[in-house]
Amino acid sequence: MCGNLSMNEPDVGATGNSPASAGARSEGHGVWRGGQGESGPAAAAQNGVSLREELGQACLIRDQALAAARQVLDGFRQGHVTELPLVRSVIDTMLGSVRRQPAALVNLARIKVAGDCAYAHAVSVGVLMLALACQLGLDDETCRDYGLAGMLQDLGMSQMPQALLQQPGVLSPAQFQHLRAHATLGHQMLLRSGMGEGPWLDAALQHHERCDGGGYPQGLQAEQIAPVARMGAICDVYDALTSERSHRPAWTPVQALAAMAAARGQFDRSILAAFIKLVGVYPVGTLVRLASQRLALVIESRPEAPRQPLLQPFFSLRTGSRLQAQALDTLLEPEADRILHVESPKTWGFSDLDDMWLARAA
Repeated sequence: MCGNLSMNEPDVGATGNSPASAGARSEGHGVWRGGQGESGPAAAAQNGVSLREELGQACLIRDQALAAARQVLDGFRQGHVTELPLVRSVIDTMLGSVRRQPAALVNLARIKVAGDCAYAHAVSVGVLMLALACQLGLDDETCRDYGLAGMLQDLGMSQMPQALLQQPGVLSPAQFQHLRAHATLGHQMLLRSGMGEGPWLDAALQHHERCDGGGYPQGLQAEQIAPVARMGAICDVYDALTSERSHRPAWTPVQALAAMAAARGQFDRSILAAFIKLVGVYPVGTLVRLASQRLALVIESRPEAPRQPLLQPFFSLRTGSRLQAQALDTLLEPEADRILHVESPKTWGFSDLDDMWLARAA
C-alpha cells in the first residue's frame, strides 16, 4: 500500500491560510542544534541551477535519504531514535538541493522500488514537505522541521498488521476504520520518543484531517488544523496517487493534481495552489501528444513559463516507431510544435519513461 492512504475518501479542497500567512514558525525545537544550521549547504546555495545540473547530485541525496529513513523508522519501531543526527544531516543536504533546483528531488520522489514502499513514502513526503515549505517562503529551520515532520507523519503505520497493509484491493469500511488508528498511534510514538515539541507531532496526528471537518481523528476544520498538517495532507495524497497500488496503477502527476484541484472540502486551497505551482503544469516525466502527431516526454519544466517545457519527442504516431532523441524547446521554438494534451503511459505501454529523463543525469 504505497502512500499509506486510501482514496476511499475521494474528495480532494477548502479554504484556509498558508503557513506563511498563519505565522507558522518553529519555536527552537532543538532538533537541528549542533548541526550545520544556517551555514550549511542550504544557506550556501545562492544561485539556481538547471535540472540537468542538479539531477546527478539529487539521485545520490535520495539514496542517502532512503538509507536514513530506513534506519530512523526502524529505530522508532524498536523504541529508540538514535539515528536522528543522521536524518538531520540528510535533510539539510536535501534542503540544499531543493534550494538549488526543486524539480530534481521533487520528481525523483515519485520513483519507487519494490520492497521499499514505507521508506520511499517517508522520503517522498519529506521531500515534498520541504520543497513546499521553501515554495511558501519559510526560513531554513522551519523547512528542515517540516521536512522531518513529513518523513515521520506516517510513523503509526508501522503498528498496523502487515496483512492489512499488504492486502490487495480496496479496504473494507471496517478495515479502513482500523487503519485510521495510525494517526493517533504515530502521535503517541513521537510523544514517547523524547524528541520534544515540534511540528512533527501535529503532522502525525492531523495529516488526515479535512478543512471541511470530515477528516480524522478529531474532525478539525480549516484553521483548527495546524499549517504543517494541512501541508502534509497535500503531500501525502499526491504521493499516494502517483504511486503504484495493489488495486490500481500509479496516476500521472497531471491526473493527481487535477483530481486534487477539482475536489472540494479536503485541502487548504491556498497551500494547494502553491503545491501545484511547485510541481508544475507539466511535471518532469509527463507524456504529451504534440500537434505533429508525435509523443514527447517533458524533460524539464519552467516555473517562469509553465506551459512551455523542454520536451523530448521520441515516438511517431504516423509511423508507429521510435524517433532519434532530440530535445524540443517550446519556449525558444514556439512555432516548431505545440502540446495538444497529456497522455497516459499505460495507454501506450511505455515502461522506460523514467529512464529517459533520468538518463540526463548520466
